[in-house]
Amino acid sequence: MKARHLRPRGEGVEQPITTVELFFDLVYVFAVTQLSHMILGDLTVEQGVHQMTGRIAEVFGIRDRGVLAPGRAGDVVVFALDELDYRGDRTVHDLPGGAPRLTRPPGGFRTTAVAGVVTQEGGVVTGARPGGPLS
Repeated sequence: MKARHLRPRGEGVEQPITTVELFFDLVYVFAVTQLSHMILGDLTVEQGVHQMTGRIAEVFGIRDRGVLAPGRAGDVVVFALDELDYRGDRTVHDLPGGAPRLTRPPGGFRTTAVAGVVTQEGGVVTGARPGGPLS
């Protein structure tokens, strides 16, 4: 029998978790887990960040990502190591027509920049969408 994974959607309603939601949950948990290992002393901050960025870009052959260097994309996440926390989702109704979406508190992630453009700061999305297909 296939396992059925449910996620609260607000007001006591539960719906199946989509594949995309599961993927992003796993990526988020991986990132927090790696960063937590740094807190425990298993990895240095530099080693942990490299495992989540440079190493992954290298494995997948994404040439313009993974390191901060001239000519590269300039994707950056600024975080407070001592504030990292896996917090639960909450439903907000801020899409057109009041449609719901899931969001998660920033949990130590201060700023996110994609291609050098700030897309999230202090848990507030800026509205900038500089991303595109990876080459």
